[in-house]
Amino acid sequence: MTKDRALEIVLAALASANEELDASEQVTVAPDTQLFGADAQINSLTLVSLIVDVEQAVDDETGQSISLTDEATMNRDPSPFRNADTLSDYIVELSNARG
Repeated sequence: MTKDRALEIVLAALASANEELDASEQVTVAPDTQLFGADAQINSLTLVSLIVDVEQAVDDETGQSISLTDEATMNRDPSPFRNADTLSDYIVELSNARG
């Protein structure tokens, strides 16, 4: 999977999440959108939904099942969930590792 395609998937999942949020809670759909941490633009429930959507989209497109919630991901420093761009980098890394 290419970096551009992975980023498109993450941004599409963010846009989808916005559809479920009140207007006052909607986030910017951009590579630098903070996903996790003190400056996160989304809450934990929205992050979980985003992760599920991204995992499903990657599986649908590539046939590769990736897990963004396994122990290795959760213990990774820096976190791949810092922003949409770092998450897309991690998706490419996982996709390439699975061949």
